[in-house]
Amino acid sequence: MEKHRLSTYPKKEILEPKIQDFKNLFQKQYKHRFKVKVDNHFSTFNVKDITFFKSENGTICLNTFNGKGYPIEYTIDQLNEILNPIDFLESTENK
Repeated sequence: MEKHRLSTYPKKEILEPKIQDFKNLFQKQYKHRFKVKVDNHFSTFNVKDITFFKSENGTICLNTFNGKGYPIEYTIDQLNEILNPIDFLESTENK
């Protein structure tokens, strides 16, 4: 059996916000579908069918497993708020 000094563990005021952030991941409602204008009609894409989002020349596109991209009316910051961070992560592409 081991004994540790309580002072060696992170303080409650440090851990509590981190624990709350973790809990929020599972309590927050994230977007599950996107409605996108395709030609002269609207199509709905489930988030599970989207491979990535890309910003190019000021336009944000969602890209699907079939290799097609569709422009959407969201910013990257908005996507960061409405997409589950477990499913998507933000990265930058250096050229």
